[in-house]
Amino acid sequence: MIEHYNISNLDKLEYTVGRINQDIINLLGLQICECDVKLTAKRIRHTKKHECEFESFSDYKTCIESAPEIIGSPEYVGLHPDRNSVRYVSSIGSVRIIILVAVGLDGVDEQWIKTIYPITEDKLNRYIASGQLVKYQ
Repeated sequence: MIEHYNISNLDKLEYTVGRINQDIINLLGLQICECDVKLTAKRIRHTKKHECEFESFSDYKTCIESAPEIIGSPEYVGLHPDRNSVRYVSSIGSVRIIILVAVGLDGVDEQWIKTIYPITEDKLNRYIASGQLVKYQ
């Protein structure tokens, strides 16, 4: 079950925010099984360092709380060059900001979000041109 969260009122230590599905596994050539993606309250607090990269707290909150939607329906996916995390990338339409969600690949039955942050359109295009991200669906 996918759980949504409010960064202003975290009522749990961890949330199940998505799954690494078989399509992503096949597309990226991963050697893992389908599994849940979890996010800890501590990791959500870690994203606070990126708050200054947003125009407002409201934009920051909207984007950080969009991780379940980004993982569930990304526009682009890819592997980090060191192959230790999957990158899910989508534009959050309501605020027109491109968000990258990095999911670590060091678990067995579940994986954990490492970070969530905005990227520029220029950086997105560089990741695409270098083959680090591919269009999904």
